[in-house]
Amino acid sequence: MGEHLEPPEHRMTTEPTDSPDPTIAPMPDAERQEAIRRAEKFIQENGAALPAILGVSGVTLRVGDGWTTNMETGEVTVDPSFFVERGYEPDWVAYGMMHEVAAHLRGVLKEPEHTRDTLRWEDGERSRHIFLNIMADITGNKRIHDLLPRQKEVAAEVYSQKMFIEDDYTAFPRHLQLLYKIIRDEMVPGSDAKVNPEVEVAIAGLRDIDKKGTDIIKISTDRFEPGSSKEISNALRFELWKEHIYPVYEKLLEQDLEEGQEGQETTGEAEQGDKKDTTIFDDDYDDYDTNRHPEPIDHQELEKAIDEAIKHNRDNTPEGRGKKRLKAEIGEHSIKDYNRLKSEILRLSPQIVEMTEFFSSLLDERVTISRTLRAPSPEGVILNPNALAQTIIDLKSGVKEPPLAFLDYEKKEKERTAEGRFDCYLAVDCSSSMVGDKSVEARRATIVFLEGLASFEREIREREQSGGVQLDWDVRSCVYAFGSTAEQLKPLSHELTTKQRLDTNVGISSDMGITNDFLALEDIASSIEEEIIKDPSSKNRRRIVTVITDGDSSGANQLKAVIERLTRLGVSVVGIGIQTPSIRDNYPVGESIDDVRGLAKTMAGLIETEISR
Repeated sequence: MGEHLEPPEHRMTTEPTDSPDPTIAPMPDAERQEAIRRAEKFIQENGAALPAILGVSGVTLRVGDGWTTNMETGEVTVDPSFFVERGYEPDWVAYGMMHEVAAHLRGVLKEPEHTRDTLRWEDGERSRHIFLNIMADITGNKRIHDLLPRQKEVAAEVYSQKMFIEDDYTAFPRHLQLLYKIIRDEMVPGSDAKVNPEVEVAIAGLRDIDKKGTDIIKISTDRFEPGSSKEISNALRFELWKEHIYPVYEKLLEQDLEEGQEGQETTGEAEQGDKKDTTIFDDDYDDYDTNRHPEPIDHQELEKAIDEAIKHNRDNTPEGRGKKRLKAEIGEHSIKDYNRLKSEILRLSPQIVEMTEFFSSLLDERVTISRTLRAPSPEGVILNPNALAQTIIDLKSGVKEPPLAFLDYEKKEKERTAEGRFDCYLAVDCSSSMVGDKSVEARRATIVFLEGLASFEREIREREQSGGVQLDWDVRSCVYAFGSTAEQLKPLSHELTTKQRLDTNVGISSDMGITNDFLALEDIASSIEEEIIKDPSSKNRRRIVTVITDGDSSGANQLKAVIERLTRLGVSVVGIGIQTPSIRDNYPVGESIDDVRGLAKTMAGLIETEISR
């Protein structure tokens, strides 16, 4: 759209009717409705492109009731009636909406942290607010004019006929004279607003701060850095304003305060701490707020927009996107839980590696290497008869790279046997007696169990890919917690997601009452039976159930019955008793340990023994 982005051409007369501000000459209702319609049409036609043109990408303007921002949807609602009902003509309304985007909304969305810093700097002082507002207005308007030059004419009308109609500001306080003359002279070509002599001197000093023609007003409000195509950040502008322009403004403000307080009885100091008591200028400040720069975005909505923009920008940095992906992976768990689990996995890496190496040895036993003389090589076991002629030519021609005159062995993995389909179940006692060190070590044993099996499954897939062979091998894992009830923490599957890791790790920490170990085994038996019915070939899978407990079963008869049921299904059941000598009375294969610190290694060893059979 670029240069063709222009508001509708229209002029209106202002006649006395109802208006939100008694100082504004309102317009007839029909004309007001027509002005709103034209402004709405302008937004509808240009709402998608306008923000991008003005340097605010990723948002779309649409007409709404009031001014709001929604960073999740990327929508910014604008309300043209705000300007229409204050006596703005249609093309002035369009300019006013563009101004809000370029001068104020752009800073909120692009540099929200800086915008918040400026609000803190204002700290409720109206004199500072007006200073920043006018400097930001000049900056935003110059951006509009740079990108849409025809808007300069509209700006000249708005500022000379509506916002700063006076060409003599000597009746105003000096600090406002400074700002009013600067903005009017910047926006209205040929303007030379009259101000007091000391204000003229102050502005002249800002227009030539180094006596070499350096105009700090121009530099700090231009779009680009001097002699560069790099845009100036709002943060840098703010520093330039605070360092060079605000001290001049503040000095004039102090003179106005001294003059205003002469002959007046005061109940307090002119300055309250670091704040200046500027209440004597309230009428002038009210005039600015009402007639010269009415603000469509209220303070509460502005704070909300800043919060959303900060969050949006943080979420869209590489680090932010990483955190967003992580939060999606971990679900309802906290990043603190995730980091704690990562630390545990790192701590247990020796046991995990040991378990993985065992599984790798199983693969080595059941996979053979085929060796074929087919790989060309500069050296090898035999000359390549098909390359002799080319080798002689290369040698005579002085080819620097060694000719590939030999053949060497190309290695490829082949399956020797097909007995590598495993389902490994782990049932962990989470009854009341497991609280403390036992629960901690049970969690660690579960980590070794899951990470070791997941590593084994990855190695199978890697060998298939590198060897170009389909191995009839796979490993699935499943975890239950039991107490008064039984809960499946990780479903039976080849995968191990971040959320499944956390679900399991957090689940093992629960205090679940008495030791109804048989409930978990009954659930496992039922699921195996259902799978075999659906897929009879799955009966050939090797299945191992490992139970970790610190006490006798609360249902010994039920436990005995379900172990027999599992045995008939060809499932190996292994028990690990923590300080429980009677473990072998309950489980066909069992081992009792006195020191829970060896739990993970004991569990891995028993699984390895059962798989090796």
